[in-house]
Amino acid sequence: MKQTGKREQNPQGVRHQETTRDERMQVITLRDHASWSWARIGQELNIDRRTCQKVSVSNPNQCWKSSNIIKIYQRSQEGGTPSNSLWSGRRPIFNQEEKARLEAFITRDSRTRRLSWDEVCLEMGYACCPRTVKAVMEGLGYHRRVPRRKFAIRPANKPLRVAWCQARLNWTYEDWMRVLWTDESTFSTACFGNRPWVTRKASEEYHADCLDETFESGRQLGMVWGGFCRTLRSKLVLIPSKAKVDSSLYVAHIMHPNFVPFWHRCCEEYGWGTVVEDGAPGHKGSSTRYRDLNQMETTRWPAQSPDLNLIENLWLDMENELGETWGRIGDMSTLERALNTVWNSIPNERLIRLIQSMPQRLQAVIDADGGATRYEYWVLYC
Repeated sequence: MKQTGKREQNPQGVRHQETTRDERMQVITLRDHASWSWARIGQELNIDRRTCQKVSVSNPNQCWKSSNIIKIYQRSQEGGTPSNSLWSGRRPIFNQEEKARLEAFITRDSRTRRLSWDEVCLEMGYACCPRTVKAVMEGLGYHRRVPRRKFAIRPANKPLRVAWCQARLNWTYEDWMRVLWTDESTFSTACFGNRPWVTRKASEEYHADCLDETFESGRQLGMVWGGFCRTLRSKLVLIPSKAKVDSSLYVAHIMHPNFVPFWHRCCEEYGWGTVVEDGAPGHKGSSTRYRDLNQMETTRWPAQSPDLNLIENLWLDMENELGETWGRIGDMSTLERALNTVWNSIPNERLIRLIQSMPQRLQAVIDADGGATRYEYWVLYC
C-alpha cells in the first residue's frame, strides 16, 4: 500500500548518537522520581524521542520501538542496568581510536598532508575505498585545499622575528604613527596580480574585446620606491630600468632627493620618528653612512618579515587596482603615470587601518613562533 501523508522531520538540534551512562541515568531518574513525560525528557536532555509524543497509554508497546528515551528506560526495567543495547550488523571500519590514528598520520608533516586519499590508504594499509577515508577526514573537518603561497622563512630568522615583536608589544598607537614605512617593489607592464573582469555572454568567450592577451616578449619591469608615515606619502620614485640597486644608486637616486626630505617633513609634522627599512644590499654601505650623517633613526629590522612592513600591503593594493582598472600597459612611461595615479588615490583611512593592525601583527608572529602569518601577501609577477 502506498504510504500517505508527510514524513515527520527530526527536530533541529537533536543529535543521533550513542548516549552516555550519565544521560541514561538521568532518563531513569526523571521518569521514576520526577514523573516527567517522555517529550519533556527528550527536550531537556536533547535526546531523539522521534514519535514518542504520539504514543497513547492504551498502546505503550508502540513507543518501545520508536523512542530512544523509552528504550533506555525499558532496558533498565528489564535488565536492571541502563546499559546501551549491543551493536548489530557490521562494525564500522573507523572507530574513534582509528580516526585519531588516521588524523595523527595525515597531520604528521608536510609530506603526509600532500598525500592523495589513495596514497593514504596504501601507506596506512586500509582495505577500503579512498572515498571512505575522504568521508572520515571530512567528518573531522579536513578537506583537500590548495596551499597558501608564502615565502619560506629560514629557521634562524624565526626567533629574531619573535624577539622584535615582543620588544614592541607595549608600543602605543601614537608610537606606530611616528614610524616611516619604506620599501621597494617591482611592477610589470605585462600583467598584474589581479586579472581584469569583462562583461560578456557565454558565447563571447573568445571575442577580441574580451581577451586578456599575453605576449611572448615585450614585458618590461620597473622598480619603484615609496614610503608613508601616518597619512603623509612620499613621492613614488621609479628606479631606472635594469639598474643595479646598490648603496651608491640608492643614495643618489632615492635618499638625497626624496627619502631624506620626506623624513624631515614627517619629523616636522609628527615629531621625531623612526625609519623602517629591510636588509636589502642597497640599504647598507653608503646608505648607512648617509643616514648617520642626517641623524636618521632606523629600527633593526628582522630578516624575511614582509608581514611586519605595512607598505607591502599598499603594493598589493596597487597591483589589484592596476589589474582591475588599467589592464595591460604598453610602456614604462604609461606604467609610471599609472603607478603615481594609483599611489596618490590610496585613501587615508586605509593607511590608518594598517597602522592600527600592528598589535595584531605582532601577536600573530609570536603565536606562529616566527613563522608565516595571514598578514603576509604573495604578489605573483607573470
